[in-house]
Amino acid sequence: MLRYYKPVRGKEYNRGYFSYITESVINLLTFNNKHQDIIYYHDLKEIPGYGNDNIFEICFIQDSNDYLLNIDKYVNIDDNIVESLGFHIYDLTNLTYEQRVESEKIIKKYFKLNDESIFLFNKRLESIDYTKTIGVHRRATDIITHHPIIPLEKIFDEIDLCEFDNIFLMCDNKFDYFKFKERYKDKLICYDTYTSDDVDKPFFKSDNVDKNIKNHITELVFGVTVLSNVKLLICSKSNLSTFSILSNSKLKYKILE
Repeated sequence: MLRYYKPVRGKEYNRGYFSYITESVINLLTFNNKHQDIIYYHDLKEIPGYGNDNIFEICFIQDSNDYLLNIDKYVNIDDNIVESLGFHIYDLTNLTYEQRVESEKIIKKYFKLNDESIFLFNKRLESIDYTKTIGVHRRATDIITHHPIIPLEKIFDEIDLCEFDNIFLMCDNKFDYFKFKERYKDKLICYDTYTSDDVDKPFFKSDNVDKNIKNHITELVFGVTVLSNVKLLICSKSNLSTFSILSNSKLKYKILE
């Protein structure tokens, strides 16, 4: 049995939750011995903006006991990358169907929800019909440091071309959420309570207590669970959008630029 761990990388860049999580999926797609069975541990704790706890374990399960007992046998997965996938986390132009099938298997195997999340998510999902719902991920605030923010009107125009009963929205700030709500009213479904009050700064870059950090991460993971299963995902370039696309090889999506 091989053992690998995913360390925290680039703390100094104030990275968001799915910056770490999506990178982990891509690491698993590219690392050496990827066709062998492994035990995999996310050592993602003491991250700026997210408190001291392991952010992976808020929603997902992993074998922490084995890691503590056999820590000397775990190898850094970042040191075992052996190939280029041909796509970038923000540019999925060259992402292949075969890669999506493999990443879907990886996420199902190594990103399993814990019991608390399963219970909460199932309760929320009772009111969502995937076959009649499109998903929208609105990423704004500090994404401008990587690429231009997509204008809301462009997103609205794309939505209005679709047939749907409901829109499931993930939005990183409350100002934009209210714009969606004003336009789509009761057709809008959104669970982003713990999101930013600042149009320029994401939630995790504000001072938040541990309880709010946990609730924020739970909302992120629930949102990705929904976005990866809707009839169509409309999104911009982001780590969260990429994770959704890698989660379901059959997901139809459109990335706006």
